[in-house]
Amino acid sequence: MHRHKVFTTCVFCIFFFGSVLQAKVTNFKFKGASIEKCRTYLILETTVLGSALSHSKSSNKRFAYDDNESLISFDIGIMKNINKTTAIGGSFHFSHDGNLDRYGFRPRYRNWISPKIGLDISTGVYWFSHFNYKQKGIGKMLGAALSYNEMVSFDFLWASHQMSYPGYLYAYGYEDYNSAPDFIEQSVNHIYFGVSGRSYMAIVVPVVALIAIGLTFKRGPLLGNVQ
Repeated sequence: MHRHKVFTTCVFCIFFFGSVLQAKVTNFKFKGASIEKCRTYLILETTVLGSALSHSKSSNKRFAYDDNESLISFDIGIMKNINKTTAIGGSFHFSHDGNLDRYGFRPRYRNWISPKIGLDISTGVYWFSHFNYKQKGIGKMLGAALSYNEMVSFDFLWASHQMSYPGYLYAYGYEDYNSAPDFIEQSVNHIYFGVSGRSYMAIVVPVVALIAIGLTFKRGPLLGNVQ
């Protein structure tokens, strides 16, 4: 709950101060636009992604980590329009897959296909934190997105990292626990597809998601009670 409160506070602070800055700084926009309307603009994205393809390689398949198939991410950064068709910049990246909190940086390139349609290409690195899982090397990611009016986009993301963890984490029963290795090393690769809310919509997306989650818990399990 504390993490959710911090996230919500940060988003609304960004929204407020971004609006003030837009009004006072020449050629800066809170909502992205091509060079005809602004020179620089804020990147603000909330993305919901599902795994379309995954591959992992483990030193011990019997006790391998089975990660989640979804990812929620948040990006904040700055882009600068170079000309009518090109913008460059970068963003700080934060994401969560149900187990791991990831944080990193993404250099970005944008091609303005039209004043309202943009194609984004990004690459980047990330780290993650968890008391059981230890990262081995730097995580890598590659992304692409097709956006409309800097409000919504369809996203692609490839992410890859290596980690190690105690073998007993996925041991079931006394015999499994005794036979589990001390540590397991595993590489994880995912290809995700999803949808982003951008600019003002970056605030709407998590609000709608929280409402949906709240309604689900209020009504109980979707399949009802099993007799």
